[in-house]
Amino acid sequence: MTLALVTGAGLTRWADHALADFDNLAGRVASALGWGGSLVGAFYLARQFRARMGRWILDQLPEETVETRAGMAVGFLRTLVISTIITLFLLHMPLAFLVRDSVMGGLARVVQPVYHIAAKPPP
Repeated sequence: MTLALVTGAGLTRWADHALADFDNLAGRVASALGWGGSLVGAFYLARQFRARMGRWILDQLPEETVETRAGMAVGFLRTLVISTIITLFLLHMPLAFLVRDSVMGGLARVVQPVYHIAAKPPP
């Protein structure tokens, strides 16, 4: 009965606009809630994963061994980054001959295309 009244009285266009606006609003609310839920869920899962991995690692090795090995790995990475930065800096100076044929110079040649550093052409 309501459908016949709405369509017969010429209210179809208005009903269509109202339903389209309601559908648009419902879609936006659902996407916002889905995005927020995904964000909260990702943080929760990451924390749970990190806690479980930490417990598993500590069950496998004593805490002192984990700290020692992690400290060695972080120290190595820090030294590698600092050495690469110094080598890249020296490659732009007149002292480039000091590091050009070294192991760090070879590593810097791998890094050079990333920073768009062109090697000087031979004379």
